Amino acid sequence: MTLDQLKQLFTNPGQEHLYTPKLRSHTPRKDDAFDYKFYTLDNCQELLEEIKRRKSLGEAIDVRYLVDKNNILWLAKEGKPSRTIPRHKDMGINCKAAGNLYFDYETLDLVRLNHSSGDFEPDVNSLMWPLAILAAKAVPTRPEVIVDIILQDGNQQITLTKTEISDATSHLSINQDDLSLANTDIDVVHREFEGTKKRRYSLFEKGSERNNLAPLPLFPLQV
Repeated sequence: MTLDQLKQLFTNPGQEHLYTPKLRSHTPRKDDAFDYKFYTLDNCQELLEEIKRRKSLGEAIDVRYLVDKNNILWLAKEGKPSRTIPRHKDMGINCKAAGNLYFDYETLDLVRLNHSSGDFEPDVNSLMWPLAILAAKAVPTRPEVIVDIILQDGNQQITLTKTEISDATSHLSINQDDLSLANTDIDVVHREFEGTKKRRYSLFEKGSERNNLAPLPLFPLQV
């Protein structure tokens, strides 16, 4: 796929919509407790450092992302879903985009991204949202970022420079103000479920210790 073809996909009318999880049968985990943390690009250092440490121990773990309806790009651990690793649909009840981000864990530069999500199965054009947000936030990247494109007739790759990313997503007009968390002090969303007998949800806030707040909805990222 060429840059022009990608830009054409991004600018087709009617491409902005929310994806909802696909209905699938699955075997539930015996342990239904979970302890998830979700990060934004502004505070993902802790997440990347933990992944770097765990990769040094030989663990297969990376980053998954979800763009919510407010254009916030949320990050979490990527891997086999477990008590501490969420599925995409655990990150929100719907989304504009979902997939994976890959970083150089020495420099913490972004290296690669895709729109791979078995929960939401977003189309190729959904990539415009993470790309636009990454450009607006000036996230450190390698000179060229690899974009994996999933198509019915096979997967393709395209490499994009920062200039090309900005050019391909310029029609979205996303700026820094659009990406604020409604001017709140939320730093890390922490969602915890201790089992069938007890539920507890809490937020981590900037500059403070853990705060025990009133219970949040099951999906606090979507309003």
